[in-house]
Amino acid sequence: MSENKTSRLPEIGEFVRNYGTLVRVEDVTPQQAVVMDYVFESISARLEARVNGKLIKQYSEINDFYGLATCVDLARQEAAEQLKWFGESDLEFVVVKITKQARMRPHKNNGENYYADRFRAMENLTHGSRWNVAEEREEVVWSSKQKPEPTA
Repeated sequence: MSENKTSRLPEIGEFVRNYGTLVRVEDVTPQQAVVMDYVFESISARLEARVNGKLIKQYSEINDFYGLATCVDLARQEAAEQLKWFGESDLEFVVVKITKQARMRPHKNNGENYYADRFRAMENLTHGSRWNVAEEREEVVWSSKQKPEPTA
C-alpha cells in the first residue's frame, strides 16, 4: 500500500480480492445481558423462654423445611415439651414468627434443587442479597400464658 492512500471499509456490492463481494453488514454488538434476581420470602420460627416479658433463653430457629408455615407448628410442639419438663412456673414460652426476604439467582451449574427437584437450584448473591427487599419482621404468634380465644 502506498504511503498517501488510507485503507477503508468496503461498501455493499464492492469486490474485495481474496474475500469476495460484500453483500451485507450486520450489527453484532453484544446486547446487555438480562440478569434476573429472584426474591424469596422465607418464614422461620423461634421458641423463646421469658419471665415477666424479659427474654431468658432463645431456643433454636426452625425453618419451613417440611412445608409452608410448618415451622410455627414445630416450635409450638417444642414449647409443649418444655412446658411438660418445667411444669407450672413463671416461665412463659413464646413462638416468634420471623419473615425475611432475600435475593437469589439460579445456580451456575443449572442443577436441580436437591430438596425440590422440579425447581432449579438457587444461590444467594455474594453481595446485596438483602438490598431493596422488605425489612425482616418478627411477631409473637403464640404464648403459653395467653388463653386461646373461643371459637364460634
